[in-house]
Amino acid sequence: MIAICTTFYKDIKELERYIYSLTKTTKNEFLIFIACNAEDKEEVDKCLELGNRSYIRILHMYGNKGLGVALNYAVDEALQQEADYIVVTDPDIEILTEGWDEKMINLLKNPEVGYVCTNKNCGQTWRIRREKYLEVDVAIGCLTMIKRKTIEDIRMVINSMRGRLEDRVCDARKNTKNLMYADYLTRVYKFISRNNTHVDEGYFYGVLDYDSSLLVRWAGYKIAVAEDVDLIHHCSSENPDKTAEERRKKLTHDSWNYYRVKWGMLMDWVEWTGKINLWDDIPLNRDFHKEVINVKDS
Repeated sequence: MIAICTTFYKDIKELERYIYSLTKTTKNEFLIFIACNAEDKEEVDKCLELGNRSYIRILHMYGNKGLGVALNYAVDEALQQEADYIVVTDPDIEILTEGWDEKMINLLKNPEVGYVCTNKNCGQTWRIRREKYLEVDVAIGCLTMIKRKTIEDIRMVINSMRGRLEDRVCDARKNTKNLMYADYLTRVYKFISRNNTHVDEGYFYGVLDYDSSLLVRWAGYKIAVAEDVDLIHHCSSENPDKTAEERRKKLTHDSWNYYRVKWGMLMDWVEWTGKINLWDDIPLNRDFHKEVINVKDS
């Protein structure tokens, strides 16, 4: 069974078009988990009505809790349903390829692949042609699929890193000369702890793709592209509100700053402490890190 997770804020017609495309193109048994972030009562009521369908679960957030919080809630609910594959999508897409789920699952059956995205919006990433798939460094897109084991392995790596950090913080605090280092490690620990769900809730907008991809690579998996899966991304209104657009740009900028601080601190900590077993043979290195964080703000 596959679990399809998305969020909803407004435009119920767009959401219904998205659901219709899923029912027409998905081959496997599926459940749709919709985290309702809507604030308008009419929009909330219409969204809740969709929950009457057997294949839809509405998760009422009681207000706009943010994209990261809503996605984590949906993914956690999906994992409790014993889903083998977790799909995360934008709610304003329309899938065109019949059997899209089979195509993505076939790529995930390769043990070295842990995350799959569509060809949509992959232009910013480098590509390597493997024998059976196209590899990218970042799963940029509005339709991604991750297998349960990938999520479990990411959480295992994070928990292991948290344990190591706890020990180092305790040791540093015992020595008064190392208090600044202890404070630094505490900040790193907080960053790690925020990733113990599916996405880091510290982000506001536009950077989750990069962060999730680094975590997948951190856990030792590669990211593949389902080149033959087509979709339309309707990108909400054709006439966006100028105030909302300015707010989006600011949130994107703030998210990139958060990303640079977070991964910069983590990479510095690894360099300071030397290579540890947790990081051996994991495809995350300083050069790739620099390449990613130097992407210009949109």
